[in-house]
Amino acid sequence: MRRILAVALTVALTTVAGALPCAAPASAAGATVVVDCRRLTGGGHYADPLRIGAVTEPVVVVNCPPLTSGAASAVRYFSFELPAGAGAAGVAMTYYTPGGPALSGVHPRLIRAPYTVKHSSAALYTSGNGLEGFLHPIGDLGPGSFLLGAEKLPSPLGSVRTVWFNILIRP
Repeated sequence: MRRILAVALTVALTTVAGALPCAAPASAAGATVVVDCRRLTGGGHYADPLRIGAVTEPVVVVNCPPLTSGAASAVRYFSFELPAGAGAAGVAMTYYTPGGPALSGVHPRLIRAPYTVKHSSAALYTSGNGLEGFLHPIGDLGPGSFLLGAEKLPSPLGSVRTVWFNILIRP
């Protein structure tokens, strides 16, 4: 299990580092697709999530605006489908450039409605290449529709908002 997590983390950070300079979705098979969060349709709420669509290759959603304190603003939902399930190195990850001690990180939660299948508090912390974030290995998820809840947790104490963040889903 530890080896699978190490491989998933290495693959995730490599995918993230390779995807950051991209400005538009890639079209070649097996390439990373990059999508601007502000161009996704949907309201970002549980009943109307931002729609990523079918994920058959790595997808990076960039430029997600900060989350703020308050019940309605502390989480943003994204919907996606895994038509073939996820491979052993599959991950769902939120990542960002650290913003200082007054800003909170962004934690991912995975939902297969109506159940939470991966809790935000169980996400694994990772850092490298000037980025940090939290990830869930998703190799155990079969085909289906999912929600990723990007959450602002109530710590660090006194944080009012998160930094701008990105999402990586690697099937």
